[in-house]
Amino acid sequence: MKFKKNWWLFTLLFIASCMDKSTIDIVDKQNDKVGILFEQAIATEKLRIENKFYAGLMPSCTKRIDEYFKSIKIIESYASEGTSSKDKFNKLQVRITFSDGKVVEELYTGVRVVQALGMGAQLLVKMELINGKVVKTYTNGAELNSSPASIVPDIEVIKEVVLNYDRKINGSAYYYPAKTQETVKKEWDNIQSKTEQKK
Repeated sequence: MKFKKNWWLFTLLFIASCMDKSTIDIVDKQNDKVGILFEQAIATEKLRIENKFYAGLMPSCTKRIDEYFKSIKIIESYASEGTSSKDKFNKLQVRITFSDGKVVEELYTGVRVVQALGMGAQLLVKMELINGKVVKTYTNGAELNSSPASIVPDIEVIKEVVLNYDRKINGSAYYYPAKTQETVKKEWDNIQSKTEQKK
């Protein structure tokens, strides 16, 4: 009975094991709508920052975000061991190629690729940018198996990794300066009880 109930899982596992790694890892299917979703995610992030949704981030850092993306040529996501690997440490990573030729890779997204566990093919993308805008987007075709809304989490993960890289190396352009001990002392001195306020 257990086998009958889980027949679909065994079927997916069998299909996954039979799929050619070179097929599901090749990112050559153009789908610019995925790039549109990525730009929408960036626009939403900037709007949240401007509305002070995130504590600690300066609203003015949206200008830095624009400058940062203008320096990027290509953004790619890939599975460290290939999407069909059964390695439990198979990581979804991001590679950023800058316009000056600099390449940063192995940026871990925090996501483990679980294709071999029957969860469906992991979406892989390659976005080409010009002047901060995505002009061409290629995928491995995994997004076509479900609705656009279902890949939004994948897009969000890539967006966060790309932004976090710049936040780490250019933190002063994003975060408010740390308060000095003198400022902290003044804040404590300014706290008065109701009795003191009436005097």
